[in-house]
Amino acid sequence: MNDRIGRAIRLLIADEQPIFREGVKAVLLRGREAQVVAEAGDFEQAASQMETSRPQVVLASETLPDGGAERLLSLFFQSRKACVIIIGGDDSHDAAAGWMKAGAAGYLSRRAGPAEIVKAVACAARGEQWVSRKAASLALEQLLRAPAAEPRKPLLSPREREIVGLVVRGCRNSEIAAALYISEKTVKTHLSSIFRKLGARDRLQAAMLAIREGLVREAGVTP
Repeated sequence: MNDRIGRAIRLLIADEQPIFREGVKAVLLRGREAQVVAEAGDFEQAASQMETSRPQVVLASETLPDGGAERLLSLFFQSRKACVIIIGGDDSHDAAAGWMKAGAAGYLSRRAGPAEIVKAVACAARGEQWVSRKAASLALEQLLRAPAAEPRKPLLSPREREIVGLVVRGCRNSEIAAALYISEKTVKTHLSSIFRKLGARDRLQAAMLAIREGLVREAGVTP
């Protein structure tokens, strides 16, 4: 067991409902990707676990008492000691965008399935951001219903437009790499350039800005 904990992603669950914490632990016990090293029902308990349990990723419910989720996000984001994934009530793209702007590494619905939980934790541990495909799709659908912008002079290279087009479709870094026959490291390099050129701070914002500016449609990509 100790060897497994040493290899797995160290996870802290901060949720006021013990039954939810037990459910997440049961999900993670099925694989070796992550191991719950601590759990808490409020901010004080979670904060006290930071030094002793040394989590890499924190799953924090947005309904923690006394603004616990915001306080945890501030604590861990400033210290850079762990990434925080917020557990929300549904797949709200507005809520997801708000938490990501505040520094969250991801946003999950409480109804997320086992595979999605594991993927979100793995993404956060790699330094990537996670938004459920449903939340991203809702945001993009809302944007696509708005009047289309006139395409302007392209900011992105042809390869960058290919990549942001795949981001719009909901593809993860590994999927983009496989589709374009490049490495995940190269994908990350292109994404950093895309974020800088578009003035975006995450994948969802980059996708929305690319559509708004007509860059995705111009590249012939249908979201």
